[in-house]
Amino acid sequence: KKTAEEKQLADIAKKKAEDDAKKKAEEDAKRAAAEEAKKQAAEDAKKQAADDAKKKAAEDAKKKAAEDAKKKATEDAKKKAQDAARKSAEDKKAQALADLLSDKPERQQALADERGDEVAGSFDDLIRSRAAEGWARPPSARKGMTVVLQINMLPDGTVTSVSVSKSSGDGPFDSSAVAAVKNIGRLTEMQGMKPSDFAPYRSFKMTFTPEDLAL
Repeated sequence: KKTAEEKQLADIAKKKAEDDAKKKAEEDAKRAAAEEAKKQAAEDAKKQAADDAKKKAAEDAKKKAAEDAKKKATEDAKKKAQDAARKSAEDKKAQALADLLSDKPERQQALADERGDEVAGSFDDLIRSRAAEGWARPPSARKGMTVVLQINMLPDGTVTSVSVSKSSGDGPFDSSAVAAVKNIGRLTEMQGMKPSDFAPYRSFKMTFTPEDLAL
């Protein structure tokens, strides 16, 4: 009888141990599944965040490229308009100068009176243009500098002397402007001018800036 009771108790204990083990295994499996789901959710969130960041970066880059293209198109259009306006003004001055030098003698005085300012501007532009061709920009040259030069010329357009009338405050720039005008040598375009037309250019002052010489 005692043996039967002990066996019964042993069976009960064994069953309880098996039930406990089964329950623990189920809990462990449930916990593992929850952790795996949590890990998968974190990875999915990380991937989604990376995809969103990549998409946003692509959209921002596309937007910036469109803005840059629009800005460049505007700047190009503005520059083209400025170039066209400048060329038109230069062509007008050049035509006035050509008319004065090539027209018949009896009409030159009339043209000089009619287009005096325009022609004078043409010679000023011509002198600046020729000076720009031989200008060596010094490292100290800055936008906004202004030097006034005293220039003496012969009726055949030869530059005889150049000196600083009013300094820009920067010696190297002043010297570079003087050298640039001296390098002109002779303006053959002035040979056909009447003495009265040339008179203002025998000894005159001109203002130069780095922008004038960097044509």
